[in-house]
Amino acid sequence: MFLSVGLFSSCEEDKDVTVVPHVSFENDRVFGFDPEATTATHEIKVYATKASGSDRVYSLVANDELTTLAPSDYTLPATVTIPANTREGSFSVTVKSSGLGKVLAIDFVDADFADGTFKGDAPLLLTAKVVCPTNDVVLELILDQYGQETVWELYEGANVIETGGPYTQGAAGVTQPKKEFSFCLPDGDYTFVMYDLYGDGMCCTSGNGSFLLRNVGTGKILASGGTFTESLEFPFSFPE
Repeated sequence: MFLSVGLFSSCEEDKDVTVVPHVSFENDRVFGFDPEATTATHEIKVYATKASGSDRVYSLVANDELTTLAPSDYTLPATVTIPANTREGSFSVTVKSSGLGKVLAIDFVDADFADGTFKGDAPLLLTAKVVCPTNDVVLELILDQYGQETVWELYEGANVIETGGPYTQGAAGVTQPKKEFSFCLPDGDYTFVMYDLYGDGMCCTSGNGSFLLRNVGTGKILASGGTFTESLEFPFSFPE
């Protein structure tokens, strides 16, 4: 917000504060996709520090220097309107799933601010990303030297819905780099099982292997370990 502060002649005199007209976008954010969606549409907010007695229309443009989405992967309206006697407007943006992981940078057109109204210094950055609408779960897996002995399974009820391994063998006695796997799970009953095919676990004679399964939304640890023999089993449910 821009403020203009008038001079005062005595300590007792109130400061004369004037709000300068200023228009800006909402904060940068993730442009969320459901896991199976091919497109996503979101409403974007525009804010003004002062209301006006008439509609205010501002042109919108993609900032070519910061946008990594291809023009064919998004739909951006030409203008946004802040209605009369309000300080807020909105517009809708649609992005295709082919643009996941990329950025759309939206800016105002400078020519629309010739009346002395200030605009936000930076464009709005929207990052297209899959967002789980149910229970977002991540598995963090660190293998010891013998990755070919590690296998895991995720069950929903009696059915295997995800599995991984065996993996590759690493250098002697060396812990391998962390691997991450994400799951979007509906409410229900689950079991995570970690196996070591040789029967000596993942830690600690041939590297410090370990695993951790957690609920991203709540931070709750659903399964973890590294020191075991043939297998470890962890039942869990949603809602928790």
